[in-house]
Amino acid sequence: MTTLRTGQTTDFSNQGTEFTVDSIDTDGATMTETYYIPNWTKWHGIYRSIGELRQVINKFGSWTFGRGIKGETKKLKFIQGIGKDSPRSVLKNCWRTALICGDSFAHIVKSSILKRKTNLKPLNPGKVAIVANSEGIIIRYEQDLGGGKVMVYDPEEIYHLSYERIADEIHGIPLPEALETLITMRHEALGDLRVLYHRTVKPILFYEAETDDTTKLNSLEDTINKAFKNTESVILPMGVIKEIKRASSPVFSTGEVNCLAYIKFLVRLFVTDVGMPE
Repeated sequence: MTTLRTGQTTDFSNQGTEFTVDSIDTDGATMTETYYIPNWTKWHGIYRSIGELRQVINKFGSWTFGRGIKGETKKLKFIQGIGKDSPRSVLKNCWRTALICGDSFAHIVKSSILKRKTNLKPLNPGKVAIVANSEGIIIRYEQDLGGGKVMVYDPEEIYHLSYERIADEIHGIPLPEALETLITMRHEALGDLRVLYHRTVKPILFYEAETDDTTKLNSLEDTINKAFKNTESVILPMGVIKEIKRASSPVFSTGEVNCLAYIKFLVRLFVTDVGMPE
């Protein structure tokens, strides 16, 4: 009969943990002047090359701004971005940029004649530094113009969006940051599946020829490669085919690993993580 010892507890302190998550603190301003520049090139590269992420960010932008924005027409009509934009496209651009790398910046252009704000011009976030004082207050922005030149902006001169800024940090968090491993897994699987199906149709073959003659071996290799490349019959010189002693090719099987199911599973994880309906 089982004995229950209610006065005892199991000690789990010596149990191993198979999965751990690194502890991360915020990187709020701690020095007299703290600089932060978004890693634009990294996240922009992922956005441009990963189709599903790109569509998610674009869809979020469309959902946020819908068919337009409301405001005073006489003020909005001056917002033209680079000269060909509308107020909606400028703000949608800023929002998508913030989703991509965590932060977006647009120069608030003021007319010296009209004495008011007349335009919003989006900037390259990878060339803009956020500068905060020791209390974590943004005191200016610095834009790298190249050639050692820097343009300094006061806080009120920059329209700054931060995506999911947390605690005392002076910057946002890129949407793809938590998805990076999942994105890599999916595209590794797609790459493997591409090779699998391609090699099923055009396998890698290993031939053993009964000759050591380099010229004959090169000729044989060239002939076989051309046959596969052109996907058509070839005429071989007399005696060449007789020198092939044995040919073999790797056997690829999809029976043990269901590649398509795995990829669909990763897609489901992706849309769940970004909060986007599939």
